[in-house]
Amino acid sequence: MSSTCCTSGYIQSSEDLQGIEQKVHDLDTYVIPGEPSKGLVVIIPDIFGWNLPNTRRIADTVSRELKTTVYVPDFMFGDNCSHDYLHLVADPDDLTWTDKLRRNYEKVTQFGGWIVRHREAVSWPIVNSFFEALYKENPARQVFVMGYCWGGRYACLLTHSNRWMTSDGAFKQGGFVQAAYVAHPSLLEIPTEIEAISRPTSFALGERDDSLPMKDVDRIREALTKNSNRDSEVIVYEGAKHGFAIRGNVEVESEKKNWDAAVNQAVDWFRKYQI
Repeated sequence: MSSTCCTSGYIQSSEDLQGIEQKVHDLDTYVIPGEPSKGLVVIIPDIFGWNLPNTRRIADTVSRELKTTVYVPDFMFGDNCSHDYLHLVADPDDLTWTDKLRRNYEKVTQFGGWIVRHREAVSWPIVNSFFEALYKENPARQVFVMGYCWGGRYACLLTHSNRWMTSDGAFKQGGFVQAAYVAHPSLLEIPTEIEAISRPTSFALGERDDSLPMKDVDRIREALTKNSNRDSEVIVYEGAKHGFAIRGNVEVESEKKNWDAAVNQAVDWFRKYQI
């Protein structure tokens, strides 16, 4: 199991974002309208929530490239972690071991309570109900899911056939999503939650992710090979740390390259399955 959550990064500018905020199935949602025939992409964000400019910029890019509508819902009901802490807990390479201990203590202090409040027993019904509502709204529409860090695990869970249940307990064959993209997931049970994946899933992982080290990446690859009928891919980004695909510093050339490539990975993956 990946035991830590997403706690490092850089905030991008909120200027020139293209979306609007509106209620979608009772959740505040950042919406980028697209062509109805191109389906819908839903982004489940990291612990910094639906209003992180980085997440919204990803939504803008995905919508532009796929010509699809993109939603970034507030699954946390306004209780996302403060963006101020995103700066405070970034982990420079030159930290001493005592600095690392101090940072880790701060992470537990600031984020431990949040993780408890937004544990699976609380968050899964909210996430699943939202996707069920999207299905009932338009059963013929293709729905894709992107998940980052905390949200990455829920993107995985939506692909599990043993969770394809409606709110009244009925089994929904095929579930509510056609394909998933998962970037540096947190709190993921490995290998069980990988082996259970039953929809096409693309993973974007960092070579230097302390929350998901390479030994766990190898276990993910191994688990995915156990079902040859399920399309999947694992792309590891050289030198990338946890959070690189959503909170990387785009003013640093190498991080900007990885950030762009990770977004393009999602676009290319969903383009394969758009009808």
